Amino acid sequence: MQSFFVLLFLVIGIMIIVWGGNIFINAASALAKATGIPKMLIGATIVSLATVLPELMISSLAVMQGSTDFSFGNNIGSIICNTGLIMSIALALTPQKSGKGFTSKALFMTFSLLILLFLARDRAIEYKDVFILFLLLFIFILFSIREAKYSPEPPCENIDMPIKKCFFHFLIGAVCIAIGAQLLVKNGVTLATILGIPERIIGLSIVAVGSSFPELVTTITAFYKKEFHIGIGNILGANILNILLLPAVCGTIAKGQLYLGLQKLSFFNSAIPTTLYIDIPFALLLTLLMVVPPLAKKKFFRWQGFVCLGLYLLYNIFIFATIK
Repeated sequence: MQSFFVLLFLVIGIMIIVWGGNIFINAASALAKATGIPKMLIGATIVSLATVLPELMISSLAVMQGSTDFSFGNNIGSIICNTGLIMSIALALTPQKSGKGFTSKALFMTFSLLILLFLARDRAIEYKDVFILFLLLFIFILFSIREAKYSPEPPCENIDMPIKKCFFHFLIGAVCIAIGAQLLVKNGVTLATILGIPERIIGLSIVAVGSSFPELVTTITAFYKKEFHIGIGNILGANILNILLLPAVCGTIAKGQLYLGLQKLSFFNSAIPTTLYIDIPFALLLTLLMVVPPLAKKKFFRWQGFVCLGLYLLYNIFIFATIK
């Protein structure tokens, strides 16, 4: 009976997220048309900030409860899920041109991930690391504001809804996404705990997919509504926030003592920092596979989606197969 209600709330959570994501994308598209702000920028800032809220809340609560591995697993797992699952599916279905604003954000995302890997080399996010991450986030925000100011698109006279209504719909969509994600994640974790899955694996897989569900819904909805650049911008912005904002906030909550744990794998005799040696490098590999071809050719390719999706599936098989 307990399992029945857990599955029921999972389905309800998905339905709420889908409904909220549809409202959210409609508002984002209308806002871009009414203001002339590039759709890539709308997706990389407003949309991505709202869809990353579940990850921020989950990771922060995990740190407060002393589960730093769970927190890091959720952060990195969300990046892997966003790139290897969500963006892969979108590109496999409808590859497009990279669009205005992609190059700068793709390079910044890749650079930020390299910085995170460098900062985590001692298996800890301390106050000095928190400062660097917040500084990079501040630079990203300033750059986004400057891009909106100097690279506007012509406002459209036939707007879908007034700007005030856009923000109201943003609020409704964000609330629905947050509530649905909480239902999804909470009940997903309950099922995982019953099965005895380790904390890091829960964060990397089930919780990462659950907390990334808003990005999945908003991206797929954006592609379905032919708002490709909002969808891509959402993934780029969500990844940048996962790389910079979440570890910085969690490091602050942990008072500069956010440590990466050691895990034993089935083929190693001693425990290793798997987040540092496996998870972050894999996230970097997926990122490079997604951003390098469009940086060189100015467009995405269908093979990118299939290759990264295949790697994502192999990665999940690997992390479950090496549980010890």
